[in-house]
Amino acid sequence: MFNPDEKLKVFISSKVGDTDVDLKYNLARKAIKEMLNSTGLFNVYLFEDSGAASLSAKNHYKKNLISSDICLFLIDNLDGVPEGVQVEIDEANKHKIPALYYFCDKGSKDKTPTQISLLTADSPKQRTINSFEEFIESGAKDVINDILLIYREYSSNGMSLQNEPSSFDDSKQNIDGDSLQAGDILNSQYSHFDKTLLKNDLCKQYLASLIFNTDKAMEEEKNNLDYYCSLFLPILFENKNIEGFNFSLFLEELKKSLPPTYFNIVSIRWTAIREHYHGNIDKSISKLTEAYNLSQENNIDQWFVQDILIDLRNEIILKHQIRNEISNKNFGQEELNKKQEKLYYPVVDRNEKNFLEWIEKERQKEEIRSSNSHHFYGDLTSLSDNIANIFFQSMIFGSFTHLTRIYSHIQKLTYQLCSFTDNWPWFMSTLKNSIMELDIKKVPQITEHFELLLEKMNSEDALEIYDYSSNYPLDYHKFKANLLAMSEIGYYLSKEDFEIKWKNLKIRIDDWLDETNSSVNLMFPIFNCLNKISERLPNSYLINLSLNILSSEKKRYHESAMKLMIKSIDFSSTSEEENKRVITMLINLIKRKDAIMDNSNYIEQLCFSLGLTDTPCKDELEIVLKKEWPIFYENEYLVETTKENYVNEMFLQKQITIIKSRNKEQGKDGKYSFYSNSPLFSSKFVISNSDEAIDQTILDELLCATTQTILSTQQLVEEKFNAYQLLIQLYQYDDSIFERNSSEVEKIFKLSDTTESYDHITSNINKNLITFAHNLLSVCLGNDKYYEILSELSTYNDDNSKIAACKLIENFSNNNYHSEIPSEIETLLFQYCLIWNNTSSFQVRRHTIKILILFLKFNKFVPLINQQFINLMTNDNAYIKSYLAHSAKKIEYYDKKTGDFILNTALKDNNYVIRKIAKIQQNNN
Repeated sequence: MFNPDEKLKVFISSKVGDTDVDLKYNLARKAIKEMLNSTGLFNVYLFEDSGAASLSAKNHYKKNLISSDICLFLIDNLDGVPEGVQVEIDEANKHKIPALYYFCDKGSKDKTPTQISLLTADSPKQRTINSFEEFIESGAKDVINDILLIYREYSSNGMSLQNEPSSFDDSKQNIDGDSLQAGDILNSQYSHFDKTLLKNDLCKQYLASLIFNTDKAMEEEKNNLDYYCSLFLPILFENKNIEGFNFSLFLEELKKSLPPTYFNIVSIRWTAIREHYHGNIDKSISKLTEAYNLSQENNIDQWFVQDILIDLRNEIILKHQIRNEISNKNFGQEELNKKQEKLYYPVVDRNEKNFLEWIEKERQKEEIRSSNSHHFYGDLTSLSDNIANIFFQSMIFGSFTHLTRIYSHIQKLTYQLCSFTDNWPWFMSTLKNSIMELDIKKVPQITEHFELLLEKMNSEDALEIYDYSSNYPLDYHKFKANLLAMSEIGYYLSKEDFEIKWKNLKIRIDDWLDETNSSVNLMFPIFNCLNKISERLPNSYLINLSLNILSSEKKRYHESAMKLMIKSIDFSSTSEEENKRVITMLINLIKRKDAIMDNSNYIEQLCFSLGLTDTPCKDELEIVLKKEWPIFYENEYLVETTKENYVNEMFLQKQITIIKSRNKEQGKDGKYSFYSNSPLFSSKFVISNSDEAIDQTILDELLCATTQTILSTQQLVEEKFNAYQLLIQLYQYDDSIFERNSSEVEKIFKLSDTTESYDHITSNINKNLITFAHNLLSVCLGNDKYYEILSELSTYNDDNSKIAACKLIENFSNNNYHSEIPSEIETLLFQYCLIWNNTSSFQVRRHTIKILILFLKFNKFVPLINQQFINLMTNDNAYIKSYLAHSAKKIEYYDKKTGDFILNTALKDNNYVIRKIAKIQQNNN
């Protein structure tokens, strides 16, 4: 038999066990293994056939799964998908491993949710079989045919399976070790130094393995500069202690490669780095100042002098940040400002330019690549070599700024690679190194951008990211990085890991709060982290923390403390004592006039939250509100916290007055006003939540005022949008209201231009949406507007227009009263919602899900909606999954199987919040 050197590794997955029922799986797996191995082309992995290993059983099969070239999944519809098999399916999907699925329908013709989720164009290949014997007969043939099909596809497209040429020519870059000669780095007078001393092969191997998971080559000599520099890499990337790095041997070897003048300065810089790692910032600044003074006394290249000053400037800035100081004096920056020479790093800048140029060229290539072409990256280690060269130069010259910039270089590279491949290891690297950049805005943007990849994260991945964030040596930076990491992956950590990591974070947060002069720069990451993991934190802790801040003199933190309570505390589940403490605090703030000026909006929101609870102590709060804030109490507070009809009617009358006033004043004498609240929207909210019949006189007056908003040519486009929404709501609430006010309604439909309004530059509402709203209102009166609506919907290409259209459709379709949607209109709206549900914007998807749930009442749409929900629950992000989990009981009412699948999938999700929602839904059954 012919045995090629290179074989494809096949992973076969199915239910396993020792029972008689499981025997068919065991026999089928062994049979297909023998058939594939007999070809000489494959190595087949079966867990039960593997020998003893030091790895745990879970890690053993996971390691083999990830390293496989193709996976075969055998599932019996009668047995369903066991949890272990589902984990393997998730891992295969996460790592983009090609897979073939076989579903046996001999015992049950009902498709499993997993099979339904694969009924999409971009899903892996699947096949329904009638017996396990058919799997044995077809499996090996299908694997070989699949490989041949891929080869033919490339051949027919005129493509090659060979690597595409790199976007830059290595021969022009000179990025091998010989390029790092002293003549490139120092003045030409030092060009006689031995080039071999400056090779950096070990550093290159380490970074190639870190970024591209390449195998490390043979061991190199362990007594050269490359070796000692490579020993510093685990300190940067593996959280190794600086004490394990032998500075004496490193400097001794470095001395052989640098002229004495440079070495003396570099050795001082390394002393400064060591002091930094030990947290001695003042000593680090002192040593950097000494290095700078020494450089001034000697004939040193200006780029080297300026590099010292950059380190010095950054250390001084760091000192002031830690001490919460503001200073206009920075010796490092002042000296830099005196320099006339343009800063250029001979080797560092060249290498950085090389890989940044590659990134930009690849980005353009990917964006203009034709849809029928395929692209595989070849050997990219020349890119990691660029980064290795930058690192090596940073070590040689003791540039701490460039050492820490290595994280940024890796982040840029892996971000580009991940953006066009969805490669899981590159996503992990991108997120890790984004955190290490300490950019509090960028990190959440990265997780939002890669939202679908983030959902593939498990507890082991989350722990890996958190531990990576501890690579910073300084406690100040490490604390900030840990907070950023916890903010993004806190809900994916296992219970045990979260408790351990949170215990440490909590101590540091408490220490920060206890400091008299705590660093303001840590305020945002701390409160952002608390908000983002609040579901895993006790309400008592959040309340105590917030109240302690509000009772302190640290007024700069008061607003953040109030926001934390508003966003993250569910007062319906807090104790009576805790509620009383918060109410006492609120009463004190309301009576303090200075506190009201800055935080009145947050105080009001907290009053709403507590007013909606059943706590008896809220009576004391209401007495104070009635006395101190009578207008707020009689309007917003009572409307939000009670459902008394007289309150709603009184509120609507005031809204009518405001609507009339704004209709009269808006655009008068060319003046336009913008408001943070809309009386039209507020009225719609009150009507939709009213349990009792509202007086017809009030409704009629509200309709007339709203009609005038639509008729006005000076009103803002947003107000007209809200006006149409309110009219549709009024019709659904009272189907005779249009008949009673027919003369007013007729004025709307006599408009020659429904879109005429004031469209200001900051508006996110498309004027054409007014036409869409107008047509929906017309449909309420029984008019046929199919083609008009079709014409409008086909023009909405941006996310803002789709979201606004979804709000209109949801309002139009949320019919709990009288009117019915014409069949052709409901089909048209359903089709567009289904299309928009596949958009990349999760905000659009979230709004379409609300509509699809409403459309479950139409039996003809139920199968398609169920399939869509299964796909979303399997593949979408946490926001979408949590909304579906919240709605599981509603969905179950129309289709029990789909509702059960959503609930059961949520109960096993990697995200803590989704599991929590599912448990609540389950307990409320």
